[in-house]
Amino acid sequence: MLTCPVCNELNWSKALRIRRATLSSCGGCGLLATTSHLAGGQSIDALYDVSAKERREYEADYLPSRLASFRKLLPLLEGFRENSRLLEIGSGYGHFLNLACNNKWVAEGIEISTYASTVARDLGCNIHNIPLDQLDATDNSFDVVIMWDVIEHFEHPRQIVSACAKLLRKGGALVLKTPDARALTSLSGPIQKVYQQLVYPANTAEHIFHFTPRVLEQMLRLFGFGMFSVDDRDDWNEKVISGRNKPIRLLRRAIMAYAHARSWPYEFVMTAIKQ
Repeated sequence: MLTCPVCNELNWSKALRIRRATLSSCGGCGLLATTSHLAGGQSIDALYDVSAKERREYEADYLPSRLASFRKLLPLLEGFRENSRLLEIGSGYGHFLNLACNNKWVAEGIEISTYASTVARDLGCNIHNIPLDQLDATDNSFDVVIMWDVIEHFEHPRQIVSACAKLLRKGGALVLKTPDARALTSLSGPIQKVYQQLVYPANTAEHIFHFTPRVLEQMLRLFGFGMFSVDDRDDWNEKVISGRNKPIRLLRRAIMAYAHARSWPYEFVMTAIKQ
């Protein structure tokens, strides 16, 4: 049984069901986890063993919104530039790294998918096709470490955050984007329930942990991070409308437009500074 990465408790109780996936809540801090993953043994390698088919689907359904997010964030990273070193964990096909390099960052990525690593290298990206704990890098050497929709997939996110803290220089930034679990805990009513089940979040069953800003901040504080900022205001072009069934896509778009107008939780970007 996985311990809670925030409060180290083993007190899980079933809380709700989203898209045929049961979620459990930690009795210590309230963190949500997908119940089927709490027994351990989740293979993140298998989850991201992608192919050309998955790449085409990603570029059709997700890439436009991701590029909008990347372009919005990049100027905000300038305040942390000292030696211009940037590390992306879970760099996928290299689209963010490519933009970062074009903005004069000395950017490199960690990516466990061999296929995705090859695609990223074809873009000219510096990719390490290894787990993070095998990275040969000097401690206190990066200005920025960033993860886009990755932290929720790790069985042991504390180990990942600990490694990030070692790699970052003092005053460097850890930037995390993840679905906002307040959508699962603070919304009620029929339309909100449809939003939870049909639109948000797209891959609930794949996600091991479901963070709110408050709970994620608690975990980061354990490793010497402070000065937190949270951006939970996505522009419309950052929203993902997925699905190959046209009527379902149209329904999702309508619900997402309503949720966006009402400022319902969707995703958030947390920036934390190494103290």
